[in-house]
Amino acid sequence: MALFAATLTLGLGAQSAVTRAATRAIASTAPEFYVEYFTVSYQSTLTIQTSGSAGATDPVLHLLRDNGDGTFTQMAYSDNWSGVEARISYTNASLAYSRFLLVLRAKTYAASGTCNLLKSGRSYRSGVPVGGNMVTASAFIFNTGDELRTVHVPGGSVAPALLKFSTSAGDMISGVGLGNGVGGSSVLSLAGTELHFLVGTPWLRDGAAYLTPRAGAANVMSNDVASDTDGDGIGNALEATLGLCAGTSGCPNAADGHGRDTDRDGLSDGEEVWGVGGTLTDGIDDLPFARWGANPKKKDVFLEVDYLTGIGGVLGTNTNPFQWLRDHPTGYLGNWQGSPEDWFDHASEPFEAGPNSHLHNPDSSDGVAIHLDVGVAPTNPANESEFGDWSSGSSRALVPDFIINVLDAIDGDVTVAINGVDATFDATGYTPADIGIILGFAVASTGEPVRLKSYTDNGDGTATTIFEAGEHGVHFTRALSVPSGYQDAVSTPGEDSVSLRAHYLNDADQVDVIRIGRVRYAATTGVYGGGQTGGAAFSAGLAHGAFIHELGHTLALEHWGHGQWGTFGPNCFPQYQSMMRYGGPPFRFSDTEGVDSLDAGAMPETETFGAGYDHSVYSPWPYYYTATSSTVDWNRDGSVSPSGTYWRTPGLTIYGSGYSSCGAFVQGRDRIVPSADVVGPVDLVRASTRLYAFWATGSTLEYKFATLGSQGDKSCTGTADPASGACLDWSSTFTLLSGSTYLGVSSLNFGGDLFLAYNNSSNGLVARKLTVNGNGTLTVAGTWSMLTANAEDRSAFAPELVEHHSARYTGAMVMLFLSEAGTYRYYRFTGTTWIESYNLLDSTGSPISGGDSPAAIGWPDANAAGFAASEKRTVAILPDSSGNLRVYVLNYDTPWDWAQVSLGSLGTTEGKPFMAYRHQRQADGAPRTDFPGQFMFGRMAPCDGGHCAYVRFTAQTSRTNPPGAAMTTTYVADYLQNVWAITQPGTSAALYGDSTLDNVFGLSPHSVKLTSEYGLNFYPHADGSPEHAYGIRSDFRVMEDGICSVIGGDRAFACGGVNVLD
Repeated sequence: MALFAATLTLGLGAQSAVTRAATRAIASTAPEFYVEYFTVSYQSTLTIQTSGSAGATDPVLHLLRDNGDGTFTQMAYSDNWSGVEARISYTNASLAYSRFLLVLRAKTYAASGTCNLLKSGRSYRSGVPVGGNMVTASAFIFNTGDELRTVHVPGGSVAPALLKFSTSAGDMISGVGLGNGVGGSSVLSLAGTELHFLVGTPWLRDGAAYLTPRAGAANVMSNDVASDTDGDGIGNALEATLGLCAGTSGCPNAADGHGRDTDRDGLSDGEEVWGVGGTLTDGIDDLPFARWGANPKKKDVFLEVDYLTGIGGVLGTNTNPFQWLRDHPTGYLGNWQGSPEDWFDHASEPFEAGPNSHLHNPDSSDGVAIHLDVGVAPTNPANESEFGDWSSGSSRALVPDFIINVLDAIDGDVTVAINGVDATFDATGYTPADIGIILGFAVASTGEPVRLKSYTDNGDGTATTIFEAGEHGVHFTRALSVPSGYQDAVSTPGEDSVSLRAHYLNDADQVDVIRIGRVRYAATTGVYGGGQTGGAAFSAGLAHGAFIHELGHTLALEHWGHGQWGTFGPNCFPQYQSMMRYGGPPFRFSDTEGVDSLDAGAMPETETFGAGYDHSVYSPWPYYYTATSSTVDWNRDGSVSPSGTYWRTPGLTIYGSGYSSCGAFVQGRDRIVPSADVVGPVDLVRASTRLYAFWATGSTLEYKFATLGSQGDKSCTGTADPASGACLDWSSTFTLLSGSTYLGVSSLNFGGDLFLAYNNSSNGLVARKLTVNGNGTLTVAGTWSMLTANAEDRSAFAPELVEHHSARYTGAMVMLFLSEAGTYRYYRFTGTTWIESYNLLDSTGSPISGGDSPAAIGWPDANAAGFAASEKRTVAILPDSSGNLRVYVLNYDTPWDWAQVSLGSLGTTEGKPFMAYRHQRQADGAPRTDFPGQFMFGRMAPCDGGHCAYVRFTAQTSRTNPPGAAMTTTYVADYLQNVWAITQPGTSAALYGDSTLDNVFGLSPHSVKLTSEYGLNFYPHADGSPEHAYGIRSDFRVMEDGICSVIGGDRAFACGGVNVLD
């Protein structure tokens, strides 16, 4: 390993004599020598002699009695019995012992070779090794009570053994160490009188078993274990020799100031040098870290990489992807072509670039060394410091669970198949909970190696039954079939990342217990990207970007770096040149020494990062800002402002049609109703100086309110900086309506009054007029129930209230809805009542059909001054029958003519769409002349097993260029919330903005996918421009702490404080 290459520059090599000053550590070689166990019964004689020693070979024989307590006593010795040949003849005179060890070695290193063995004069063994490396004890500094240990070297001897001699002639073996250390290394206690040592690799025969381990280099150390101040297993004098910390003095970067972990990587110095003994009796789970490249003076990251047995594709089942790479060097695994060595070399590149000034490696080297247990050995043993097939008692193959959710009753036969063996039962008349139980018996009846892992009655009329492999690592095929028409009564989702990662801490058959807190864990789930991390474990695809990104999370890195930078999102900072960010990240980690800072609420477009910085890097994919070497059009308005002008940006997100999950709108998220169970769409509306949030629960309609602040502070009464606190102070929850059914809500401030509309379980539509009391509470001032006699007047979807701008109905309020007949229609409010519904007609006069709730806003909003009635527009999203978003603008001159705007594909929604107009503002909150801004079109996009609110911007619209046929969209888009925070089923999000607000606000009901976000969540910066300076620093300074701190907690290893700025 690098430690010894640097420290022990005078190894013995092929020399048998030591010609340098004594030390406590030497680099040696451990050539093969021969040992064999014999059973010699009482009064029986064993005669062994060598023959056929050719050339310089000079064999020496020792016979030792096995005392049964780990010690040996020499009983016979022979050298040069006949020429160079040796012969031993020994008669056992003891009833107490019958097991003996024969040692065949070379007299000197130069006298190595091979020979044959005769037993009782007859040919017995041929071509056995005559070797070992005799070292004089004067090469070492040692005292009584010290230990002599062998230490692995990557690519060297896998079982370096020790023999000690107490006579000057080397004819008396006084101690034997044959693999009694960790992972095949050896250790001997020293009496202080030893005169020689033999270092070698034993080819060991014991009965029928014959072990011929790889020989090679090894390090040998005398350990003054009695003077171990820091308790890491290495004595103070040896630590001084190796340049390690024996305590806190002179070791400012050691873990927790105790000195046990000089390089602060979560492994103590003793663990990195000696290794860690496992918990299994055969030692198969030992952790010989030195063999795998550990260096106690350089940060190491060890990672076990398991693989799902059902990845499929070219891998099929039960195929280790790294073995596939070995077997198919010219094939493609996903987008990767190359050997396992090539894959590892590429994976390690970002880590190797870390400057030591950030990492504080005690050996002054750059980079972090990563070591992967992939279950496949390198072709060159010297590369086992990079990756390999490490000893382990557990399986590398990870069989995914078979999960069956029974969601409804089933009439007819249900068939479950395991490995092609069917088990069928009639589910008629059984509840979902019963069916879940019966499935357990059905699977057991197949007789296949599968066992029930868990059964859960979910308490809501559904049940979940989970099966796992009966034998770890042995894949099983699975299938479930139900009668036609009952496909929605069951689901069989794949095992999720949380469950896969749980194997690390909770499954000793999958991950050796001894590895927890020392070796990180990865479950590879595919050949491309994707992944999730929790603590020291992650799941990911094998694409390098995804794999190293998730590994970075286990080193304390977030998508925005680290919170101590003063940064906590978004996920796609353009100046964060790190693979940890989302959105076309470079294949590298950030190593900036300065602080590259962006404040989305106050962005200068000229020399944002100062003179000399090349701002044109933000021009290409994935951001596509209009940029030069000194300027960036951050607000995407088509022009660049001079120095001294600061803009609010429309979100630090990428430019692309894919799902970026940049978190541009999520900053400052406030879970205002943690326990809210929401039904249908929610809504936000302003009434004077207050903002109201409305939502339905099915049996009630509820609300909260908050007082708004002034322009210039994002209309916050608290703080516009999400790092400093909440934007708004929300009231308690009030129940506005109860006693009926409420399946979604729409709200509008019309003429200074608040109005609500909702649909009920009878598909009836209801409107309410509200009075705002002085204390902010609401009371109902009027109720209108719409017609229900005809399908054209009823709706199973939530309606939308909007101001209707047309020459015929100037400034009227209408209720848009999707009728049971499948067409979009509207009711119009006269001021006292609602007029019967009419179809919305397209430009050809045909009714507009659709498939989901409409969304609409009036442009400009009612608070905007100076607009003639003919300048105003009503803009609506009317999804088609497949959920595809379509944008329509009402023709002012013909109130029935809705013209569809050609915007290309905006995606599909599986829930009510939502929208707002984001006004272009400078940092002081002042609006611009000409009313410029962008429409934000939102939809409920499928994501992660549910739905997520997704927003896309149009290009800039203004009074000069009003919404209409000339509108265009951009590919600036992002989720309203984090991609993992799915909404509650059947619900939808809401946006609200107007010309007097210095913001766009959002509201979204989150599901239980992330329990920390479950309930109703308010987004105070849904415009994408929170007032916070997001600074970027070095990822490697984060790793300097996180390599230890993330994994150390899994075994209570003290790593010290976290300061990622030092």
